Amino acid sequence: MALAEGEHAVMDSARVRAKPVLVASRFGAAIVGGYLFTYGFAALATLAGFGAGLPWSEAQTLAWMLGALVYLGALLWGFVPRSTVRAWAVLAGGGAAMGMAAWALSRWAM
Repeated sequence: MALAEGEHAVMDSARVRAKPVLVASRFGAAIVGGYLFTYGFAALATLAGFGAGLPWSEAQTLAWMLGALVYLGALLWGFVPRSTVRAWAVLAGGGAAMGMAAWALSRWAM
């Protein structure tokens, strides 16, 4: 159906509905994936701070304080990508990668 000049297409809100499973997955990616991302960040940041000469407790405190901001950013970013799979891959995958890197560095440094 072609629109006449000056007419605008109006989307019927009843026809444009997201599937509940995809919405739940997006929320899961933002909340759980964001937490995993933040956990990996905090682990790496703690090691970086300790390696830079901070006492362990101060490095850990600084990392978790910065982690609050990282979690906010990750939580908000979880709703940005068009693909739910990409949100899960970046947040949970990135968190797992940072966590494994921190684990490997902690074993290597000792």
